[in-house]
Amino acid sequence: MNLDPPKISIIIPTLNEEKNLKRLLPHLIKMDKKSLIKEIIIADGGSQDQTIAYAINFGAKAIQTDKGRAKQMNAGAKKATGEILHFIHADSFPPANFTSDVLHKINEGIDYGCFRSLFHTSNRFLRSNSYFTRFKGMIFRGGGQTLFIKKSLFDKAGGYKESLIVMEEYELLRRLRKIGKFEIVQKSVLVSVRNYEKNGFVRLQFIYACIFIGFFLGFPQSSLTKFYKRFINQGKI
Repeated sequence: MNLDPPKISIIIPTLNEEKNLKRLLPHLIKMDKKSLIKEIIIADGGSQDQTIAYAINFGAKAIQTDKGRAKQMNAGAKKATGEILHFIHADSFPPANFTSDVLHKINEGIDYGCFRSLFHTSNRFLRSNSYFTRFKGMIFRGGGQTLFIKKSLFDKAGGYKESLIVMEEYELLRRLRKIGKFEIVQKSVLVSVRNYEKNGFVRLQFIYACIFIGFFLGFPQSSLTKFYKRFINQGKI
């Protein structure tokens, strides 16, 4: 008896991402060679452009929720009907056959995982940073790498912590390490460098490192958020 494979719900948090969605949504369908995507859910935090209109016209589901990536991704997860959730930022572009890669890992007994990242730039500093995303250490993770996870595990973990404005992905990963098996797909997601271009490559990486260290030292979220907004030019949280 042939059983249908588990399906994947793509969840994309957005805030004025019309331009990126016009590139990303066709890309996702094109890269889904075996039609494993059950639905694409746009969890919008109050866009003023045509993000929602474009998403609906494309055939994606769109929901409006309070601003904040953790809140948006949780809202998308609640609407998802696939057995596997795949959180993707609007400016991250997964590789060919990414859905097959995700399903393969799940079938191997992996509970959650991500891809490597490759910054969309010729800058040697960021290119060298990309190399280290093949390793499992928490310090090498980032939201741009995407996150796929069994919906049952995501629900068991309680989802993203909605009180967090920054480091919400790291906080979830830290909890997931205690209850699930993690793996990295050794293929690269193409990641935008728009924040780096606005703030300087080395400068922004240093700021991110400070926030990372502060988070794991137990600094309050209010201090980390204040630091982020003070030093990052038009940063997208």
